[in-house]
Amino acid sequence: GGVTTAGDADTITIDVNNGSGLTVNDGVTSTNGDIALSADDDVIFGVNGDVASTNGDVSVTADADLNGNGSGGNLTMADGAEIDAGTGSISLRADENITVGRIVTTGINATVVSLISSSAGVVDAGDTNAEDIDADGVGAITSVRTVTGFGIPVSGGTNVDIEVDLNTLTVVNSGQGNITVTETDSVTLDDGDNVLNNGIFNEDGDFNINAGVNV
Repeated sequence: GGVTTAGDADTITIDVNNGSGLTVNDGVTSTNGDIALSADDDVIFGVNGDVASTNGDVSVTADADLNGNGSGGNLTMADGAEIDAGTGSISLRADENITVGRIVTTGINATVVSLISSSAGVVDAGDTNAEDIDADGVGAITSVRTVTGFGIPVSGGTNVDIEVDLNTLTVVNSGQGNITVTETDSVTLDDGDNVLNNGIFNEDGDFNINAGVNV
């Protein structure tokens, strides 16, 4: 089952159109090749829907048709699902919520993780794995852009914190909602774009981080 490339550096591209969604219930694997998954509506990863490349960039886009109306598409990883880009970068984009299982990269000296929700926020799928986001390489930047928060509860749920092991974090939340992060050891809050206050901008909500912090 699943999708696996036969050769080194072969790419995988799956693009679902006509207003439909994409569900990944088995592995998608490339050796050194990029992986791009997109759908006009939701993109959903089941517990066995892992995505892995040893040295390629991984991008996942829900609401690829960009209707951007607040109900254009969720990107949902089950608790236990993992995206591992090896030394590559990871980009997750959705109109609605991004629900994170576990995403991992050992990339360095660049923005190695990008999470963008144009109408909602980022949700923790659960605690089956270790950190939700593991991107602690030298100079590795994790960039987050949300509207309703980074670390927000699922309806009726209590699991909130986004557990991370990061080198550098920058978060912009442009609407109402909290930023709630638990870091394994320490993290640098980056304001390299000259818009943020020590790496964090929250329009209307609380900022809570459990970590050693460098600003």
